[in-house]
Amino acid sequence: MATKRSKTVKKSAKNNKNQPKVFTAIRRLSRTAQISIAAVFVLVFGGIGTYLITQSYAASNCTSYNYRYGSSGTCVKYIQQIQNGLSKALAGEKKHGYTISGSQLDADGAFGTLTKSKVVRYQHYAGLSADGIVGVKTWTSMCSTIGTIHKLKLATGSTITTAYNAAKNANCNKVAPQQF
Repeated sequence: MATKRSKTVKKSAKNNKNQPKVFTAIRRLSRTAQISIAAVFVLVFGGIGTYLITQSYAASNCTSYNYRYGSSGTCVKYIQQIQNGLSKALAGEKKHGYTISGSQLDADGAFGTLTKSKVVRYQHYAGLSADGIVGVKTWTSMCSTIGTIHKLKLATGSTITTAYNAAKNANCNKVAPQQF
């Protein structure tokens, strides 16, 4: 019996040589310390995973949220790309006393002064409340308009294609299903 035990100890020691020193050091800690390290590991890496999943989920459901000055992220980038497509296709068009400018935004994902200005101008043009907030009504209008432009080929080019793809990625099919 003693022989089997010493073989097991030797075998265990031999296996420790092949493992990184971190794991060997963790084995030497008390059970409480091991559990604490495991908990920290799960919280840190689990938290990062949860954050990434949440971000990708939010990005695919942009139309369910409101975006305004100071917002940032993938959904704001989609708003900027859609606005660029609308500006390209509707440049010079006048409606409700407002004309759409052909100027383009830098699609950087930061809802700043220029993005707000573009959104307000579009809201005036579309006959919406011009508060600079991209909520359900603005999403619906932007999605429907860019979808129609793309579907009917009222305008073409990479800016329009990028805007249409951004609208699809933002989940515009929820608010304008007939266009997607």
